[in-house]
Amino acid sequence: MNLVNRVFNRRTRSSQVAKDRLQALLAHDRARVTPAQLQRLQREMVSTLSKYLDIDEERARFELRQVGRDVLLDAQIPLRR
Repeated sequence: MNLVNRVFNRRTRSSQVAKDRLQALLAHDRARVTPAQLQRLQREMVSTLSKYLDIDEERARFELRQVGRDVLLDAQIPLRR
């Protein structure tokens, strides 16, 4: 959901949710990365980064997504202040 929808408490249409899920499934399939591999990668990246930065491990999010013909690993790792 984007910011406007959150502010006005609008729900995402089920067709958009289905589209998002399909895109995520296709990205995983094309990258040949299983959910278990992605979780292991997340743990290892968080462990490595936490050696150098004070990060919020609970809020770290990793996602494979497709942009055009490319599959991207999108990592959102919040830093603590």
